Amino acid sequence: MQNAGDPKAVWGNDGSFLLASLFVKTFDAIRYSGGILYKGRPTGTLMPSIFEPIPSPLPLTNPWNTDRETIAVTPDGSTIYIAASVGLNVKGGLDHALYHSEDNGKTFAKEILTHDTPINYFSSVSIGADGTPYAAFGDIFTEQLKLLRFSMTTPFSYEAFTLPGLASWGMARVSPLSQRTWNVYTGPEITADISASSPHRGRIYMTWAQEKQEGSCPDCEFSSPFVGENFDIFMSFSDDRGATWSPSARVNDDTGSTDQIFPSVALDPKGVLHIAFIDRRNNPYIPLFDVYYTKSADG
Repeated sequence: MQNAGDPKAVWGNDGSFLLASLFVKTFDAIRYSGGILYKGRPTGTLMPSIFEPIPSPLPLTNPWNTDRETIAVTPDGSTIYIAASVGLNVKGGLDHALYHSEDNGKTFAKEILTHDTPINYFSSVSIGADGTPYAAFGDIFTEQLKLLRFSMTTPFSYEAFTLPGLASWGMARVSPLSQRTWNVYTGPEITADISASSPHRGRIYMTWAQEKQEGSCPDCEFSSPFVGENFDIFMSFSDDRGATWSPSARVNDDTGSTDQIFPSVALDPKGVLHIAFIDRRNNPYIPLFDVYYTKSADG
């Protein structure tokens, strides 16, 4: 068994951390993927448990069985949630699963989530102050950002809400002088305010990267048929459990047309919002990236 990447980590309420990742096994030169959870502390042994085993017998098609996992834990630490894509469906999109564990990650129950349209992978999950699980994703076929608000009982049901902003193919130019493109992460990333001392307890925040222009150019010289220009970072929030959202606010403060990408968001125990992202404003022509950070203490 080999680790395969896509690591996502959260802190438990007992000072431990949970790290979800992919793993692969190779049979007859074909790599098959599964999902694994590690629990431990900054110093000490990591205890593994598998939340998605590699199927037996092996599938004849789509050996990349598990991909793009993301993780969240309830405020009291009683339940761990992992969302992941689990293979192609008959519509050509990705099926998804929501895994949940109520024994500290030792075992997981799995539920397949069905969708009317072929969607992209879940980019983020979060748990609300009342224990409600949320999952966000960008539907590149409808160009919408979506939020699923789950029930807290099994089998899970959910309500779907459209978020501000547009979903992106996530292809940016390597530089303004290049016809090459690279795949950048655009989110959306969500986090819920669960702090008892925060004036905005219960609020859900979202941040994402969105380009000003994106075009399809199958006959041009770009290395991708979808090319984004001038990605910026935006944020929005909801005070009614995801049903409605505030107007989008631009986070980065540059005046040029370079890309800001790979957004990340977190809340501290006082309810202060922290956003970090990769920024190319200082070096658009070379493959060097600065990490920028900003915060909001007033909601």
